[in-house]
This record gives sequence, C-alpha cells and structure tokens, in this order.
Amino acid sequence: MDFSLRWPGTIRPHAVPGLATCLQEHRLCRDGVPIPVSRLDVEALSLAEWTVARGRVLVLCPADPLAPIAELIAAAVHVADMSQQYAATGIPAGSKRRVAVVTSDFHARGLYRGLGVRDPRGRGLATLRDVVPAATVGRDGIVRVLGRDGGHGWSTVFAGSVGDLATMHGIDLAVVELATPGSEAVLDLGIPAVLVARDPADYRLLRLAERALVVGWGHADLDRIKDDNGLPPRLAARAKGATWELVPVASQSVCENAALFWQDVGALVRSGRGSTLTNELSRLAFGLFHDLIGLALPLAAFEAMTEPVRVRLSAIASAARLTHGETKDLYLPMVEVELRDLASAVGEFPPKSDALIQTLGRLLDDHRDVMLVARTAALARLYGSRLGEDRVLRRIRVTSLGAIQGEAPAEVAVLTGMAPSWARWVYRCGVARRVVILAYVPEGPLESAANGFNEAEMLRRLLADQTAREAWFARPSVRDRVWSELSGEARRVPDDDAFSPPVDELVESPFLQSPVEVPPGLWDGTGWFAPLESGATSPGIATDPATGEPTSTPATVNAVKVIFDGGTWALLDASGVVTRFRAGSGTAQPAYPVSGLAEGDQVLFFDGDSRKDLLAKVIEVTEEVPELAVAGAWLSHWRRVLATAYGQFGSYAKFTSALAREGCSVQPQTVRLWVIGKTIGPDDEDDVRRVAVVTKDESLLTAHREVCRAIRSLRGAHVRLGQRLSDMARRVGPAAAAGRIASDEVVDERSGLTAADFLDSIDLLTVSSIEPAGIVPYVIVGRLKTAERSDFND
Repeated sequence: MDFSLRWPGTIRPHAVPGLATCLQEHRLCRDGVPIPVSRLDVEALSLAEWTVARGRVLVLCPADPLAPIAELIAAAVHVADMSQQYAATGIPAGSKRRVAVVTSDFHARGLYRGLGVRDPRGRGLATLRDVVPAATVGRDGIVRVLGRDGGHGWSTVFAGSVGDLATMHGIDLAVVELATPGSEAVLDLGIPAVLVARDPADYRLLRLAERALVVGWGHADLDRIKDDNGLPPRLAARAKGATWELVPVASQSVCENAALFWQDVGALVRSGRGSTLTNELSRLAFGLFHDLIGLALPLAAFEAMTEPVRVRLSAIASAARLTHGETKDLYLPMVEVELRDLASAVGEFPPKSDALIQTLGRLLDDHRDVMLVARTAALARLYGSRLGEDRVLRRIRVTSLGAIQGEAPAEVAVLTGMAPSWARWVYRCGVARRVVILAYVPEGPLESAANGFNEAEMLRRLLADQTAREAWFARPSVRDRVWSELSGEARRVPDDDAFSPPVDELVESPFLQSPVEVPPGLWDGTGWFAPLESGATSPGIATDPATGEPTSTPATVNAVKVIFDGGTWALLDASGVVTRFRAGSGTAQPAYPVSGLAEGDQVLFFDGDSRKDLLAKVIEVTEEVPELAVAGAWLSHWRRVLATAYGQFGSYAKFTSALAREGCSVQPQTVRLWVIGKTIGPDDEDDVRRVAVVTKDESLLTAHREVCRAIRSLRGAHVRLGQRLSDMARRVGPAAAAGRIASDEVVDERSGLTAADFLDSIDLLTVSSIEPAGIVPYVIVGRLKTAERSDFND
C-alpha cells in the first residue's frame, strides 16, 4: 500500500462565512495579532464544523501536535452559528451553541479568551469573549462564567474531565484532549464530540476507529503545503522534511543494570496494587531511573539541584517497612539495590555527559541555531547554567518539554534520552528540522537480563511505529470515508481497508503491541497499569515549626500518622507545619506546628498536600496562565530569594538589620510575613531592590521594578482568595454539597482566573486520631491517602 498518495477530494467549510474562512483570510487574531495557520488547520476546523452539523464523533490527529486545535474548534462552532444567524436575520447576535472543552491545560482557556476576529475592512477587532463567554466547571459541579458580566450565561465551558459533563445539559459539542484521563467516555454521552490526539501512535486510536471517525494528516499533506507562505513555524519545519538521528552511547554496565530494573519495576507495582503508598514509591523509583538514564552532566551538578542520589535511594529503602507482604520483603529492596547498581554504573561523570558536549560541539560547527530540550524546567535551568559557562556552548538555546510550545523551531534539537510517553509528540512536533537523541547501547550481549535495555533500539522501534501509524490514519481512503460520511458527497476512493492495519502491510515497521516506554507488565492493553510518569505536586517552602522560617528539605523525617474523619490519612512531619483552620473565627492559621495538632482540629490541604500554602498555590496556577505567567515566574524567584536570605542571615532580626542599612524601614514581623507567604511582598520597589542588594541576587537587582509590578499584579488575587478561604474551606470538605457556594467573581480579569481554580484544590479535614510513625522518607509525607488500604504495619 502506498501511503504517499494524495486524496483527490477537497474539504470545504460547512459555514461560509465562518471561522474556517476567517482562518483562510487570516482574520483570526490572538490578542490582536493574526494567528499563523495552514491549509491543514482550515481542514481540521472545517471537519469539526461538519461534525457538529451531523451530530457525529470525530477524532483528529493534527499535523502539528501542539497547535491550539481544541480552542479553535470551540471558536469555530460559535462563529459558524453567529454567521448563520446573521445571514438569516441580518441582525448580529451571540452564538446559541454551547461547547465544552475538556483539558487540563490552563493555556487553552487563556488562548480562547484572547481570540478575536478582525473586520475584513480592517476597521476593528471583535473579541470572542465579549459575545461567547467562557466558563469553568468546578469540583462542586458549579459552572462559573468568566468575565465581569456573568449574567448572560456561557458559550464555552472548560472542564477537567469528561465526567464533569455528565450532569450538564444542552451541550452541542464536546472537544476533548485525548490525553485527558477517561477521555473515551465522551462516546457514551450521546453528544457530538471531537477528540484531539497529539500522538498518532496513541494506542486508543485503533480502538476509537471502531466507534468513531478517525482522520489524520501525514507526509503527503505536508508535501502539498511546504511551499505555502505564512505557515506556523513548527509546521513549516515539518513540511521541509524533519529528520531524526540517534547518537549511540555505549555502556555495557548501564544497559545491564537498567535492564534489571526495567524487568522488575512492573512486579513492584503489581505487588502493591491498590496501595497509594506503593504507587508513590514506585513513581519515586521510576523517576530516579529516568533521571539516571537521561543524565548528561556531572552527577555532582545534578545532585546540587536536587539531593544526592544515595539519599534518594536510602529514602526508598527506609520506606519498605511502611509496606507489607512481598512489596516489603522482596520487591522494594530488590528495586532499591538495582537502582543503586545503576547509579554506580552511571558514575560521577555519566557516559552521556561527554557525549552531549561532543554532540553539541559538532552540531555548532555546522548549524547556527541548536536547542537542547530537557525533561523538566529545573533540568533546563541547570543545563543552561552549565552551558553558559562555555563561550562556545552558551550559544545553545535550552528549553524543556513543557515549554516547547512557546519556542521558535531550531535547526537542530537535542534530547538526552527517550521522552516520557506523554511527550512522544516531541519527535514530530516540528521543534527543529533535525532531532538528535542520545541513547544508550550495550557493547556486547547482555548476560544479566533476557531482554536487555537497548535505548537506541527502543527509540528506533518507537519512531518507526509512530511514522507508520501517522501514515495509516492519513491514507486517502480514510480521508475519503470521513468526508463522505460528514458531507454526504459520493466516495472517490474505494474503501476496502480494515479498521486495524494487517501487520504484513507494514513490513518495514509493524505496529507495536505495547509502547516501548512502558516496562514489561505495566501495560494492560489500553493504558498504563499504574501511571508511573505522573509526578507529585511540588510542595511549598519547608518551614520551621515554631516560626515558619524556611529550612532545607531533609531526606527523612520523624513522622506521625494522622487519620481524619472518613478514614483518609496522611504521614506528617512531626516537626513540620500545616495550615490549621480555626472554625470559631473562620480563619486559616498558616505555619501551625504539627506537634500541636489534636483530635477535632481541622487541617487544610491544597492539592492533597499539607505542605503547600495559599501563596504557593496562587503562584503555581498563575504560572500556567499565559497572561500571568511572567508575574508568576518572578514571584517564584522572589520567594526563592527570600528563603535563601533567611538561611543566610539566620534570623528575621538580622535580615531586617541588613535591609535597614540600605534604607529600608520595615519591621522584622513584616519581613517574616513576606518570607512565609502570609503577605506577598512590599509595595515599594526600592524595598525589592534592597532585598536584591543584601542578598547579592543580580537577577532580582536587574529586574526589581518588574518584580514589584508582579507583586502588585497578583496582590489582589492573593488577598481576595485569602479573604474567602475560610468560606471555601467550610464548604468543600468531606461534607461538601453541590450548589452551596455562590458563583465567584473573576479574580483576575485579564486571564479569567477565578476562585474556582483554587476551590477545586482545597480539602478541609478533621483530625480523628494521631499516632507515631517513626522515620520515613520526606517525599511521602504530607500527601493524603485513601482509606481503602493504609499500608501501615500495625
């Protein structure tokens, strides 16, 4: 079968004029700037319009996996409806349609609210949020309209799961990111739906093809647009012929020890099925494994950013006694030993460290624009700092998987290892014309494990599988079938293909039966047996129990087991602090010592984590909202500077005295409130500058005015949330009832940030009993666990 053939038909918009035609005419803008689009984007939007009109379910595999397709589809439905109304009546009016967008990405909501359509005569811009308001649905089931005037209802609601839509009525279309957990349940709602798949090798697609229309765009489509003007940069990079290269890094010992862990981690997870504690420890082990396999800088530099690998290993070992059965006696000790041996094999100077420097130097000889893509933002900062010390390598751009969407494509992008399964789109997103990946290979036969661990071979199979699946969903007969069923036009291409591809038709790259990124025994045929790649929410700044001062994070702590009404429980640092809720006065009391908790006390949890405070949550959310991302990032830096400063000076009095010598007149108590996050910071930009001077922080000193603007920008949100925190906490605990909370106003008008964004994160729990737990790893304290299985050895 020739997958390079082009479909002879043409996909046309359902509504003329509509959003698809606005895209064609480049009249769609974001924040007043025209959005670069391709003919492929127009085709996707057109198919979505037809899907609504025909009441069908469609799955799209866009050529650019990071394109804002979900947001544009929502806008397309509304523009089409308004156009039809205007054509029929001659009177401009809002959309009568209701669209639900299911995604966990805050960027989607911010982008949607920034969309507008430019008048064809250039006389102005009509912002969609004024005529088709957005809304969010909270954990309590209440829909809250974003904007100053929520009395006119909503047009597009953003939800975190398909389950949120079950009790909502009158939805004309659901747009669902396939990566959202439980996304396939939208097929059972009986409403038109469009699912957006970033990865054509997503294993749910073949199953969805049996119940829905599935269509993609492949090599032949990229070839027909490669000479178009104004293509989105990433798509232009793909259309010009993006390639990938594997750089083999030979290490027999790394591959052998990695193979042992790879074979045994599945047994660890299965031994603790249903145990939240075992799942957390398995994620900790899996995260350390990937840190070691992808490490391409000296171990000492990496440990300076996190904590020593030996400490992380000791934490896993000490946690074994909190589990039971084979998990305690066999699998955790076995995995801990295997990781210890892997760390020893990787060594102080990992083989990938030299390979990375050599590869980057070689690439810079031939290319002007080279980008290094790290797994996390923290690793990106570390690599950027290391490369910045070299006068040649400092030319290299450094970013992370989560930040690629905002980066301009490079000539070459370098990854230090295999990407996690949730980010497989990185290989085909157009991040660069050429993607180079460092991959371990054995030097000879592996004797210690039957299947071995050959990272380069795993990547070859993954990339071949991804290419084959993209071609399968983009073949002409698929496009023809989808267009015929939606438009009613006659078929142009004979359709004798099965839903699933026969293996013998793909001789060069047969479809894999399970993803190569998933260790044996952890793939159940449809997804991960346990989501080892999901990381826990980062805690806030660790604080001293008596004063709330920041302290360094220990590897292990003396803990108590706190059981709450309803059976949920948590291990808390006995010398740590929590946010206690005072029912009598209706106020939250931050930095309350765990040692002072008693039966009947109420404790606030943000995102199921007792260590996170309100300000940390405000910053976390705002960093995900485009309009507030800069302010949130500066506030994160501000808090880190304050925490470091207290550690340097040792007391608030000494910190305040140092500020006073620079002309600052604030009192020690004011400084303390800044540091622990009770207040967000000073109003006076000179005080921000003084903090920069006494802490010798050049970044803060250079940007002190911008940091002060960030403080002022988010102060209102922080204050308003703090004022209503007690009311929120009273109503969203175990006795929460939908409808008891009135709709909250928008906390920040620019982004549509509402109190509901924080409401969904809060639990208020009443202490039932407290008992000693002994020494435990710090990484497992503070997190709520279910009552089903405590894993605690009585």
